[in-house]
Amino acid sequence: MFSLNRSWWSDVEMGPPDAILGVTEAFKRDTNPKKVNLGVGAYRDENGKPYVLPVVRKVSPQIASTHGFPLTTIFP
Repeated sequence: MFSLNRSWWSDVEMGPPDAILGVTEAFKRDTNPKKVNLGVGAYRDENGKPYVLPVVRKVSPQIASTHGFPLTTIFP
């Protein structure tokens, strides 16, 4: 029987830290006022418009040709 003092997950071993979330933790620790959070999420410019990293734009044609979907599904 399940005890109210115990979680369903209490016997499940903790997995390894998530590498992507580690980027966010490093961002939080960084005191540089010019830092940029490149962790999980969508990037926006100072006007609130989506910002696509240059490297992403550069490789997008390769990704589109490999996977067979049009670039308009990646970028407006």
